[in-house]
Amino acid sequence: MIMLTWLVRVFLTAVLLFAQAMPRISTVEPAAGKAGTEITASGEELSKKVVLKLLITDGKKDIELSVTAQEDKSIKFKIPEGLQPGRYGLAVVTKDKIIDQPVKVTVE
Repeated sequence: MIMLTWLVRVFLTAVLLFAQAMPRISTVEPAAGKAGTEITASGEELSKKVVLKLLITDGKKDIELSVTAQEDKSIKFKIPEGLQPGRYGLAVVTKDKIIDQPVKVTVE
């Protein structure tokens, strides 16, 4: 029984040490805007420690966004000049991957 308890502790410690925060954007407000409009993306694990860059994408081309403020539960950015009107996805860049987010921004 002692051996089983020890194995469980080792396993849980390993899980906690290697677990990474998974950033997730759940809402954007406003959901649409023109170039220069400031958008707030809200969700979880969005701090500078976790999210290194924020991208806007049409599925073919990714553009790095200019972040104006960043906290654990939100990232503020401005819609860049030169984007064609349409619906765009967002993606976050962490230290080892790019993660597409389940939200869209409409550029007017």
